[in-house]
Amino acid sequence: HYTDPRWAMSAKDGLLVYPRKAGFGAMDLETGNVVPVPFGCEGKIVRRVRISCDVLVIEWTTEADQRASLQHYATAFDVAKVLPGDEALGNGASTLWKFALRCEWQTCVAGLVDDRFFSAHDDTHYVSYCWHEWPTPGDEASEQLTVWEMGSTPRVVLSLDDKMLAHYGVLQRDTPSLRSVQLAAGHVFLWEEEHRWSVGPHRM
Repeated sequence: HYTDPRWAMSAKDGLLVYPRKAGFGAMDLETGNVVPVPFGCEGKIVRRVRISCDVLVIEWTTEADQRASLQHYATAFDVAKVLPGDEALGNGASTLWKFALRCEWQTCVAGLVDDRFFSAHDDTHYVSYCWHEWPTPGDEASEQLTVWEMGSTPRVVLSLDDKMLAHYGVLQRDTPSLRSVQLAAGHVFLWEEEHRWSVGPHRM
């Protein structure tokens, strides 16, 4: 597993979100115009950036949490393209992108930074899967899959603990093979891989 990139691209829209010296910028790949993303990075460690279904999600933790149990957070923005001729652009301006804060919430509490943490989102929901390995030998890993509805105030609509994950046959235990989670058409998909090259930490 490779480190998650701190940038994201929407191929269908030609939009690139990337880190800059001060926060994040969003570049329109057709015009080259760059606008700032209204996300404050001070005191935060960004772990993942993703654009899907016209929603930008930035996942992060705080610097204070880095060496303790990580408090994971997500910040979601609605992304809209303002075309030439729109009054919001003013006279003579070209294509612009607008980022409107939708919500921000704590997604999960994990262990150390090398625990497994997968997530995905669409235009209405966000899903996370956390796998935490306890430091005490013999203790089984703790696992949780949670789905939020991303309204102005996010709310949990599905939460599966170890027992429920075992019931559905997807509990990872101490030999995790999960590689990603996906959301599509109101369903959660878990992608697993099992082959000899998958041996190793593959930390998230």
